[in-house]
Amino acid sequence: MPKLSPASVTLLDGVVVLYKRSRTRKWQARFKVGSYWKRITTKCIDLDKAKDIALEQYMEHLFKHKHGIPSVSKRFAEIARLSVDEMRRKLEAGEGKKIFVDYVAVTENYLIPFFGKFNIANIGYKQVHAYEQWRREKFGRELKASTVNTHNSRLKSC
Repeated sequence: MPKLSPASVTLLDGVVVLYKRSRTRKWQARFKVGSYWKRITTKCIDLDKAKDIALEQYMEHLFKHKHGIPSVSKRFAEIARLSVDEMRRKLEAGEGKKIFVDYVAVTENYLIPFFGKFNIANIGYKQVHAYEQWRREKFGRELKASTVNTHNSRLKSC
């Protein structure tokens, strides 16, 4: 267990720790949920407000962990780029499928430009529906079923 500075404050018998970094006046917090450590800024100078925010964040992350909801989320672009890199490696090694060429193109030209800034855990029906409209406008026509299936397959695999 790391040594606490004199300026740190513990809550819930040390489960949540509030502390200040040397270059900021705002309180930071850390806590462990499951097997990972979460560090947050409370964005507060006032200790009482910082305590409330830290406890609220801890409870939210604990709830998500208990119910299998990811509390650490990545942006779609990060995950999609990793997937594209993997498909390219397989293609270069002669192990990839022919469809990987199309999947790479769909991911880079359509999925990342539209979904890239979204957290992957927050993509739902509303975003997919907006993507379908955006894609239709971009193409300027209705797409063939095979093209839609390629896009849908790729989106599911990201």
